[in-house]
Amino acid sequence: MPELYLRPMLESDLEIVLEIEQELFTAPWSRQMFRQELKNNICLVAELDEPIGFFCGYKVLDEFSINNVGIRKIYQKQGWATKLINLVIEEQKQLGIKSFFLEVRESNLAAINLYKKCGFSQIGMRKNYYHSPSEHAIIMLKSE
Repeated sequence: MPELYLRPMLESDLEIVLEIEQELFTAPWSRQMFRQELKNNICLVAELDEPIGFFCGYKVLDEFSINNVGIRKIYQKQGWATKLINLVIEEQKQLGIKSFFLEVRESNLAAINLYKKCGFSQIGMRKNYYHSPSEHAIIMLKSE
């Protein structure tokens, strides 16, 4: 398996990131949303020979919130999303992070199973959290 390389996301990456985002999600983030993430949070691009995905999140004290993760469809079901999430978690644990949180659409069984594989557990639900279509979010946690 080739090595997955993570690097900071740049403004110049937004075209490819937006392309991946639109390929994956029914309510994709806008360019402005990603620009806000770039200003305030941790944003990474996952690369093999080309960008295949991205990761956005932020930390508060010893907690980390995962905001958005995406892997191009042609690279899915090959372990790349697991590798991406686990690399970020290991890096953040070394920086003192003890808990990782995320929300996921309750109908997104593939993502829920991915997060469970990465050690996350369901701890709650946010009613009508998502739009287009309206849907509840499952809140998941991984604690060290």
